[in-house]
Amino acid sequence: IITLSYRSFQSLNPVQIRFTTDAGSSIQVVEAPKQNEYGEQTFRIEKLTGKGKLEFIFLPGSCFDFDWFCFQNDIKGGQ
Repeated sequence: IITLSYRSFQSLNPVQIRFTTDAGSSIQVVEAPKQNEYGEQTFRIEKLTGKGKLEFIFLPGSCFDFDWFCFQNDIKGGQ
């Protein structure tokens, strides 16, 4: 699970989350909805483990003012 804090005036904002380790990489996309004020949205993503490089890629069509992010364990889903 990842929580993003942001604001955006676009209705949908595709954001690619890329996590790269020596073992390989994970590329996932979340669709962040419009928020006129800074606020939090939480998204379910595949489990990421280990030490690596994290990149956020704002895809064409995004208009995104990024504030912060936070990873959380998915206790309910067992991850």
